[in-house]
Amino acid sequence: MPTRYANHPDDALLALIRAGETPDAFGELYTRYAHLVYCICQSYFKDSDRSRENVMQVFEKLMHDQVKAALRYPMFVIIAIAMAMVIINLFVIPSF
Repeated sequence: MPTRYANHPDDALLALIRAGETPDAFGELYTRYAHLVYCICQSYFKDSDRSRENVMQVFEKLMHDQVKAALRYPMFVIIAIAMAMVIINLFVIPSF
């Protein structure tokens, strides 16, 4: 089912997110890019459950302040930043 933002280009959706119109605009970006992020994760992890989990983490990262600052860049750059943050966190040794 198309959202009210289905015809908006990515840059318009990102502007809406920067302005605080996050739920529907963010949902539209998720609809557009979740499968792509899943495929990238799947090629990296070779595990569908882990890939789905990491898709959620990538999109959660998109809502963090340090990534929101990047919302002026094209969507593929933003996804790359968020994916890098997720992958880096996978290899950080937890403190005890």
